[in-house]
Amino acid sequence: MGQNPFSHTGRYEFLGVVDKDNTYFIRTEPLDNNSSNIELNNKIKNKKNIFMTDVEYLSFEKINEIISSNELSNIYCEIEYEYKNIKYNLISKCEFINYNTLKDNVKYLQPIMGYVPFILNNKLSYGYVAFNINEKSNGNLEFLLCEKSPLFSVNEKDNWVKKIIKKILNNLIFFTKKNNFSKLISLKENKIKFFKYS
Repeated sequence: MGQNPFSHTGRYEFLGVVDKDNTYFIRTEPLDNNSSNIELNNKIKNKKNIFMTDVEYLSFEKINEIISSNELSNIYCEIEYEYKNIKYNLISKCEFINYNTLKDNVKYLQPIMGYVPFILNNKLSYGYVAFNINEKSNGNLEFLLCEKSPLFSVNEKDNWVKKIIKKILNNLIFFTKKNNFSKLISLKENKIKFFKYS
């Protein structure tokens, strides 16, 4: 906030999430000393403005037609899924959609969205979501969530000297963690509908 917004020393990615009467702020830096990037802010009171608008649901063929024509159009998706016996409904704008137009190949769509909220171990988390769909079937719905991890990754392929050095450095700087999109959740059962607002 202010006349020079980027002059603030705390530069981070920001996402606000409103859940019923609560407001959460997610602030993410590549490296930090915080135990969590998610802050519950009880001071902010929310006023919900609900606008009624018409929704046009789009078929697989219609989306392919829109994307192939390079028509500028905001496409959204509604994803229904279940995780740990709880049903969720995620509505998001499709920020990127990978697709193919080759006549002899099976056509597919692969929307990618992020940041999106995700409840992991009864706590709010966040990350990216993607899935692959073709004319006949849906692929897995996959979430790639942010989690804190040691600064240096120890790989099995590293030689023993490298492993020891990385482990020592991680122990010496245990208070600094990196925010890493590394927690993969893959769900087979999902329902997806595409739409745009009229």
